[in-house]
Amino acid sequence: MSRPKRIWRRMSLLQYLFQSLFQSLFQLAPVALAAVGLPGQGTSAADTAAAPHTLLAVVRDAGSHGRINPSIVAAGDTSERYAAYIPSAYTPGRHWPILLIMDPGGNALAAARKFRDGAERNGYVALSSYNTASDGPVQPNLRALNAMLADVQSAVAVDTLRIYLAGYSGTARIAWAVTPSLAPHIAGIIGFAAGLPARPDALWLRVHDLGHAAFYGGAGTTDFNYDEVRELASVLDTFPTRHHVAFYAGRHGWAPAVVCGQALDWMELDAMRRGLRPRDDSVIAQWRAARTADALLLAENGHAAAAAEAFRALVADLRGLDEVRDLLRLGDSLAATSVARREMKGDEQALRWEERERDRYESFAARARAANALPSLAQSVDALDLRAVQHQAADSTDLQRSLAAQRVLAFIVSLTGFYEPRAAITARNPKFALAWLDVANAIRPDGATVCWERAQAYAQLERHADAMAALRCAVASGGVDVQDLTGESAFDPIRTDSAFTALVAELRLKPPPVDSD
Repeated sequence: MSRPKRIWRRMSLLQYLFQSLFQSLFQLAPVALAAVGLPGQGTSAADTAAAPHTLLAVVRDAGSHGRINPSIVAAGDTSERYAAYIPSAYTPGRHWPILLIMDPGGNALAAARKFRDGAERNGYVALSSYNTASDGPVQPNLRALNAMLADVQSAVAVDTLRIYLAGYSGTARIAWAVTPSLAPHIAGIIGFAAGLPARPDALWLRVHDLGHAAFYGGAGTTDFNYDEVRELASVLDTFPTRHHVAFYAGRHGWAPAVVCGQALDWMELDAMRRGLRPRDDSVIAQWRAARTADALLLAENGHAAAAAEAFRALVADLRGLDEVRDLLRLGDSLAATSVARREMKGDEQALRWEERERDRYESFAARARAANALPSLAQSVDALDLRAVQHQAADSTDLQRSLAAQRVLAFIVSLTGFYEPRAAITARNPKFALAWLDVANAIRPDGATVCWERAQAYAQLERHADAMAALRCAVASGGVDVQDLTGESAFDPIRTDSAFTALVAELRLKPPPVDSD
């Protein structure tokens, strides 16, 4: 998960500068990324059960091209695993752009599927790590990137000026953070559901030189980081960084596969503009036609302001590549309509309401932290006015306010279901953690993260049966593997419990991931 906007705003300049220093650990060697001196990890039974291959073997096997190879073990660090996609048109006689994907939960296969069609269409070699993570030490992500870069440069003729990084939430921030140290090799960042590594955005961009890297990003309209990404888009408009920011239906997470594919399509336009690949008028024309159709559809459906913004973005996409005066006129005419003005006013009002509801939570949480306790669940629900917010979220007659209410609920769940209980568990106050989790559960019952955090709190209290019930709930979501159980120290009090050891054994026997092709 990504830190919500308010937490980043409270960060002092000193903390901000300190956090930014970690990128100095990341260095590109002439042939491959230099090792950063981090300790290795042993290969587990789950790793060996996945029948891993080396990237070089997959590249040499033409039958493996055009589909995701789900289990590659890094040649230089066998603790590192990733999924790989080699486009069906691959030949060793040309240099290939490289896409390195960092899923914040290490869900490499699911993340690779998001980019598969775009990688095939545009000819990218894509690697997606099982070892990347958000909301923890940065070193595992550096190690994963080091391993993938070392492997791909040993197995593929890499276009060393066209390496792209993709992430969402915390790993999107990491992509921004490591790019300055990898210039000029990083041609683009694809980042969803998060802004920059530290706030304010403008200060971060002034401090860090991104070289020639372009940015394609976005957020779902019910993502709790939606306003943060909107703010990033506004700041980028004032900087020379080439960018495109898309908004789409959805919660916090990766963009839909079609948008991930469009991110790679857009990077091809940028590569043409910079002379990194030959100009292809058919690619330019396809982008123009598709995005024009999208904007006109928005206008037909009564979203004049959104359509005007889509034309404005298209003008920026094509400037220097194609004639844009007609697109400018279309966007300006839509923006001047009364429909667009009403839409913009409604959007501003919804965002102000959302900010007030977030402020309400901040005040409530500050009091709870000071007291090191929460009121009863009923009192907490009343203090946060959750029933009214939930009613607003379900009201389809005011779409803008409904989306804002859904973002407020997602914001509260992200904090009460993860950040607040995690802090309480770290402080060894599991009862406080469980009280926070009850609030999250009142909004989104039995969510995977809530179950996982509850399991840790119950383990600290040595309530074995409750901990195992919560763990079973988390495992049922499909997002928990054997490494999660064996590597989490919070489960030490129940580690010898027969039910826990049985669950670990069950997960070790879980079939390895396979691609759906």
